[in-house]
Amino acid sequence: MKKYTIVLLLFVFFSIETNGQKRKRFELDKKEVVELEKRALENNVVACLSLAFHYQNKGFNNGETHIFQENLKKAEKYLEKAIQYSEHAYSVSFERQRYPGKKAVNRSELKEMYSKSLYDLGYLYEKLKKYTLAKKYFDKSSEMDYASAHFSLGDMYFEGNGVDSSIDMALYYYKRAYKQAKTERKLRPASKIGKIYFEKLKDYKNAIMWYEKAIESGGKSPTLFENIEKSKSLIKEEINAVSTNPILQSKIADYQKIKSKTEKSLETLEKALIPLQKIKDSYFNLINERKEIIARVKNENASLNQGKSEFETQKEYDSRKSKYKALVKNSTNEIDAKIQEVLKPYQSQAHKNYSAEKALKDEFYSHEREVNDQKNILERINKGA
Repeated sequence: MKKYTIVLLLFVFFSIETNGQKRKRFELDKKEVVELEKRALENNVVACLSLAFHYQNKGFNNGETHIFQENLKKAEKYLEKAIQYSEHAYSVSFERQRYPGKKAVNRSELKEMYSKSLYDLGYLYEKLKKYTLAKKYFDKSSEMDYASAHFSLGDMYFEGNGVDSSIDMALYYYKRAYKQAKTERKLRPASKIGKIYFEKLKDYKNAIMWYEKAIESGGKSPTLFENIEKSKSLIKEEINAVSTNPILQSKIADYQKIKSKTEKSLETLEKALIPLQKIKDSYFNLINERKEIIARVKNENASLNQGKSEFETQKEYDSRKSKYKALVKNSTNEIDAKIQEVLKPYQSQAHKNYSAEKALKDEFYSHEREVNDQKNILERINKGA
């Protein structure tokens, strides 16, 4: 790529910021537009993205309605071309890599261009409040793990734009954005996640963790530090409320008793099952051994088990089959005796063992249900319900 395009990209994709002023987006002059249009005709994805950025900027900042609409249509057209060209380049790059003689390609760069093209078109539709179309392209870009697309989907679910509002889905996409973003771009998703835990879920431990991640990513907003201190203070208040509330303390004591009783029941159950399990293990080992003996005897006497031939009488055939069956049956006499020996203690106490096992299991599951009920009560009390 020529130096001209690289320099141009730097101007196009980054904002210019002056002291105490709002950011102003860079607009291209006529010569630069003409040059980029030529490159766009050559299927140059970067040129298409640059032109789309230029016209989108003019579209949103121009006061005249007809010019505004024309510029946005041009931006949309160039973004669609960028998607078309980058998708094609990304797809054929598989073929290029298969043949050593062809020029090597950087698939990660092609993927970045394709996913960015999809995202930028989604961003344009979002600005126009065409949320269905915006989500369509954000989803496609998100499937390619583009961090900005994850973040925008998180915003859509958080604010309920074009979708049903969902804190769970917002968290899911913000966390994906944080994971995928480069270190210097983790600030925004970390801050958003912290805000959800702090304001919506009242989960102050997680709020502190994510606010600290935001600070580690370069966050310097006083709000981050203030919310960390507020979260710490609220956690202390919760602990004090629990320790001084007699009703809550009583519930906790009940929970601990039930938990202890459940653990003892489980321990008793496991001990009761040990001898039964040993019997079962021995039994199944002998059954497997029995199957192996039968298989070996059948294999060694396969000739006796063949179908009736034209050279033998029915009597000879029946005699041969009887001999085969007797051999198979007699081969298991010894192992069957061992199986009966193993099952004697189990059979003599079968009903007793079954009843004891069932009673222990019933008791254990009863205690487990009680523990879960107590947990739910504690959670409701903690949330002020």
